[in-house]
Amino acid sequence: MRLQYLYGNAAEDAQADGRKAPQTDNVEARLLVALVNVKSLYDSKDFGGCFELLQNEYLRSSKYTGLLYLYGKYIIKSNAKAYQDVGLPGRSRE
Repeated sequence: MRLQYLYGNAAEDAQADGRKAPQTDNVEARLLVALVNVKSLYDSKDFGGCFELLQNEYLRSSKYTGLLYLYGKYIIKSNAKAYQDVGLPGRSRE
């Protein structure tokens, strides 16, 4: 049985030839899936999961500053008091 992959079947071809399968980390594809998950978590009002996922993805790929933008955008839109002061120096949580 041949498996079909989004970007071809190089891993299966390499295994059939006795070579080691190439290890690729497709960051853009991972971020796309993460952003879909973030939107889904936000829509289901699971703000903690949404913000945690954005934080973790930013820590993994800190060159994508758009994740910080989405983090701030969703915090403001959610109106969740527990997260409003995150990252704002000089403000205390009360």
